[in-house]
Amino acid sequence: MISSLHRNSIVRRLLAKQIKKVNRNTNLKLPIVLVKLDSDQTIYDVSFYEHLKQHSNIIGVYTLVDYQQQ
Repeated sequence: MISSLHRNSIVRRLLAKQIKKVNRNTNLKLPIVLVKLDSDQTIYDVSFYEHLKQHSNIIGVYTLVDYQQQ
């Protein structure tokens, strides 16, 4: 079981990587990130990023691009 601190650092790296990918692949000024919190799925603007870094229940981070392909 990974600690929430370790998980949050993983999430931060994933999020940074996905934001770069979205910026390359779209014309969006702000990348939109889909964050899956346990059973809930909510789309957040990147301005929500600071809050995400402190959220201990994040289990996955997806870009809107990834979400639309599902």
